[in-house]
Amino acid sequence: MKAEFEELQRSFGEIRLFPENSDDLWHLHHLITPGALVYATTLRSVEGSQDKIRPEKQEKRPVRLGIRVEDVEFHEFSIRLRVFGVIESGVDIGSHHTLNLEPGYEISVIKCWSKSDLERIDRAVKGSAADAVHILTVEEGEAELYRVQSYGPKQIWSCAAGSGKTAEVSSREEFSDAVVSQISQITGPLVIAGPGFVKEEIIAKFRRKNPSRTAPLVIGETRA
Repeated sequence: MKAEFEELQRSFGEIRLFPENSDDLWHLHHLITPGALVYATTLRSVEGSQDKIRPEKQEKRPVRLGIRVEDVEFHEFSIRLRVFGVIESGVDIGSHHTLNLEPGYEISVIKCWSKSDLERIDRAVKGSAADAVHILTVEEGEAELYRVQSYGPKQIWSCAAGSGKTAEVSSREEFSDAVVSQISQITGPLVIAGPGFVKEEIIAKFRRKNPSRTAPLVIGETRA
């Protein structure tokens, strides 16, 4: 997340926010509260005045609107934040509109900011996917990789070994190579958990491939 602060008067004022990923949208879900005024560029239907044959036809054009927020919904799987409210600035003042915010959008939020709001913005600005904690769970022939995000762990990769139709690799060697190749791309803290010797084999190969890695590596022992 990127943030630009305007001058706040007794904690009230405008902060421009630039979400960069789904984690940032989750933070915005908590920062944009009912009663706040949110400015963003959005698409709004405008009547086509020159369309005489189909007068009902409407064209959507980009406009900048100020929305007085009534409700906010976070959609994890579509990576989208929906902000509902009444238009107070721009076209069609008094009408309802929904802002569909995605990573890469710029918005301005005007409200009375609490201390916890400002602390959340600071965490979001300092956080990044590169520094996120990742968890690899591994056992004989199966591995899953998760990224720990603000709203919970999210699976970002999996691999299966064997002879079945769902298998992605056929041998134990190919399996460990695929897992090590995937986790070698992680630059932040990594947890590797699982039972037995498969985990130890992957850890040893991972360390040989990444001798200069300095980020924390935590080993977790589980029972099958």
